[in-house]
Amino acid sequence: MLTLPPVPPDIARLTAPLLVGALLNFWLYGVLTVQVYIYHLSFPRDKIQFKFLVYIVFILETVQSCLSAADIYYWFGTGFGNMIHLGNTYLSPFDSPFLGAVISFITQLFFCYRIWTLKKFAYWLAILIACVSIVQLLGATVGAIGAHLNRDFARLNLQTVRIYLWLIGNAVADLLIAAYMTVLCVYLRSNARENQFNNRIIVDLVRLIIETNILTAGMAIISLILFAAIPNTSYFLCPTSVIGKLYSNTILVTFNNRMFISRPAHAGPELPAFEPGPPPAIKKQSNNFTTYFTQESSLRLKSPALRGAQTTDGVNTIQLQTVGSVFDSHPENGTARLGYP
Repeated sequence: MLTLPPVPPDIARLTAPLLVGALLNFWLYGVLTVQVYIYHLSFPRDKIQFKFLVYIVFILETVQSCLSAADIYYWFGTGFGNMIHLGNTYLSPFDSPFLGAVISFITQLFFCYRIWTLKKFAYWLAILIACVSIVQLLGATVGAIGAHLNRDFARLNLQTVRIYLWLIGNAVADLLIAAYMTVLCVYLRSNARENQFNNRIIVDLVRLIIETNILTAGMAIISLILFAAIPNTSYFLCPTSVIGKLYSNTILVTFNNRMFISRPAHAGPELPAFEPGPPPAIKKQSNNFTTYFTQESSLRLKSPALRGAQTTDGVNTIQLQTVGSVFDSHPENGTARLGYP
């Protein structure tokens, strides 16, 4: 009969980071599920590539959560009190370093695309961030393979260089994104009078990107500090367990936040996904008026009931100015007042 090694008195140093990391991982998966559901209901007309991005990230996170659940069952279910099980990495190299790095890579490429769409001349920065992200992906992939082959938490120090590449690459890419977005936000605020609508929308999006990237970079830095400052422990596994979930939730927060930054300005229609340009047109009905307008200084209102206006192809046309903050029409004298709330 195989004699199991005794349980050490400081067993919590090994089990607590694994358990707490898994619990946080499952909690963030629940948050992500709600966000995907909100996205599915709120933005059915998004471009197919954005829908594909959201759903492929959700599928990857579902796989990652299932692998994490299998790890927890192996360590604390069938392996409860078994130090051989607790010391075995089992499937964790794939669900934490590998899939977490894949999801962070997808997220960082998405923000590279955002940088390029906001300012075309910043393509060089987008390429630089993409290269850094590839480095972190390679470090995590090679490290995950090595950890799986060794199958022992005590031998994670053999993957030191790869872990450094992974965590430092994540932090550097996120800090570059946050730094550029901060500069862009300051620039847009200083030029707020030019194209005020687009600038306000972009500033709100940029501020959100800065906040989320600082969060993900901070988590990578915390993991790096724990790995370097407290060697031969598993403390760094707790924050690294949730890095992937933070990135996936970052994407969904960026998409879903359009509900709050676009509708107050548009009175209804959703903002297209990160495409610069004029605000979408709004259609309003009032009596027998049908009005289409955008945030321009001159508007065009068409109605057969208007009197004293120019007629083109049997449709009366009158030029209006945006005044006030309400919609008010007077068909008896052919006047109207309308504006943005």
